[in-house]
Amino acid sequence: MKRLLSLIFSAAAVASLSAASLGFTYDTFKGIQQKYGNGKSETISVAVFITPDLAGRKITGLEVPVYAQPDKVFDLQGWTSTTLEYEQIDGKSFNVPDGVVADGVIGDDNILRVSFAEAVDIPATGIYVGYTFRSSTKLSGTSVATVEGNRKGECFYLGSRSKKKWTDLHSLAQLASAMTVSLDGDFPDEDAGVVCDNAVLGLDTSSMKATVVNHGTQPLKEVEYSYSSEIGASGTGKVTLDEPLEPVYGRGVEVDLPLAAFSESGNCSLSLTVTSVNGVPVSDSPAVEMPLAVQPFVPEFRPVVEEYTYLGCGYCPRGYVMLEQMKSLYGSKFMGISYHSSGNEHGAMACIDDALKPLANIGGYPAASLNRGADVDPSDIPSRWKSLVKNTTTCDVSARLEWTDDTQTELMLTGNARFLKDMTEHDYRIAYIVIGDGLSSMAWSQSNYYSSYEPTGIYARPFWDLFVGKDEHIRGLIFNDIALAMSDYKGVEGSLPESIEAGKEYGFSFTIDKASLHNIKDEEIVTDYNKVRCIAMIVDSKNGRVANCISTLYPNGGDPFPVRDDIDWNPVIEEDKESGVAPIIGNAEPVRTEYFGVSGVRIANPQKGDIVIKVETLSGGATRHSKIIF
Repeated sequence: MKRLLSLIFSAAAVASLSAASLGFTYDTFKGIQQKYGNGKSETISVAVFITPDLAGRKITGLEVPVYAQPDKVFDLQGWTSTTLEYEQIDGKSFNVPDGVVADGVIGDDNILRVSFAEAVDIPATGIYVGYTFRSSTKLSGTSVATVEGNRKGECFYLGSRSKKKWTDLHSLAQLASAMTVSLDGDFPDEDAGVVCDNAVLGLDTSSMKATVVNHGTQPLKEVEYSYSSEIGASGTGKVTLDEPLEPVYGRGVEVDLPLAAFSESGNCSLSLTVTSVNGVPVSDSPAVEMPLAVQPFVPEFRPVVEEYTYLGCGYCPRGYVMLEQMKSLYGSKFMGISYHSSGNEHGAMACIDDALKPLANIGGYPAASLNRGADVDPSDIPSRWKSLVKNTTTCDVSARLEWTDDTQTELMLTGNARFLKDMTEHDYRIAYIVIGDGLSSMAWSQSNYYSSYEPTGIYARPFWDLFVGKDEHIRGLIFNDIALAMSDYKGVEGSLPESIEAGKEYGFSFTIDKASLHNIKDEEIVTDYNKVRCIAMIVDSKNGRVANCISTLYPNGGDPFPVRDDIDWNPVIEEDKESGVAPIIGNAEPVRTEYFGVSGVRIANPQKGDIVIKVETLSGGATRHSKIIF
């Protein structure tokens, strides 16, 4: 798992300080909000920790989205506390703050706002700020707003009936609160911090990934710095942001921090000093010492997500939507593959025998796996992928796909693999999957159990409009990420040499006959072969697990991952004003239960002795699967 290094250097000794009001947040990137709830009628408390860096300033209030029916929530309060404590009454847990408490109000915009009658001093030890409310209904429409978190302490949660002890949601689900705390005090006009998530630099690069964070009262536009190291690289650098960062303490943006190229790999100490913010010189800014790993290169890890589906499966649109959403959000970082079942779909997009796929036995459709782990429901893809993508890897792969000649009857996949360490013995091989995008036929009819659903909550999010409220059988859909053909999923024998030298590139090439890209009935289903691409993988031949992978461009150079500026990722629906991309996390309650045979066919009335897949649609839209015997 990528470890967050506490590299934060701030231009604290700036030229001027001024009395000002400033917002503080752990929602660094103004992320897509995720609802967190536990499916119970209970009292909920949420807190963030204001760090000692802000000692001497004052807290005047807070605001945070709460996804709630206004007539179903009560006892809205904001509070401060030096510790997080709770007491139990009749088996339920309730927050016990030792600071100030004030009433709050949820506005028409679903924002809970709290103002403290008297400002609260931030002590040298830091302080907790939080809010509490009581829900009189199960949390199908009531939950708290979170975003993806970077480190511990950004969101604590207490539920009177669910999480009965204060729980750090970063440790549990890598979440941060979407809360903004209002501060008063003397703040620099121009101030910035830089956070390095993973202090690693490649010999083939001249920059390091970092996050620039605004700590001043003015929009942040530019940061200059100097640096030096034990192995020779030193100099100065400047980062100019594409768009100014708003003056909210903690608002940030990811950047490539320019550094001079290092001449040798190894571990060293790097010293960084801020010298200027927005062109304003900084005096007496302390240098920050940080450990830095210099490697031959820095691989970008791309987990592979494989979805299992078929046209006759009425809940399989869920997988379709998840892949489209993730690709639109993360572009070429997201590697999605859709396998149509040869056992359930007789022709159409079933191109590979089920027995040859990484998951040969599917308990129920739809299903998915991430990096070929255990199968999960497709609704789990966003949260699980976000956890996986933070991992590091020891190898990298590049690939391209081209026609071998002007007849365009044969494709050539070529590429290179490289590793961070020497290996005299290993089990790595190259594998590949041929992917078809833009597939469509009026002969294909997708079963759709979402025809009676309403476009609210998660079903108002992008791509659900193709299914929600539409016909029970949909024709004319455009299918992407379809697996057309593949090598052995455990890799091609001999595709990598027995001995590996660190940093060296090892080439590979495979030819692909266009005629092989047919379905299992040998029908041609690709109408545009310039929308065919390959995902090349470095896999462990013992189990087929993917160490890293990448997608090629199309043979004509076209981009399979165009930027989508036309998508509204935070739709506001009048009925419940839910937003975000992930379903409610936690012990949500079932709102619909259906039964399916092991082949995925829905069974209206299971009989005694039947082995079936029980599918529960949970409040918030997630699903839960279990195999049972009636």
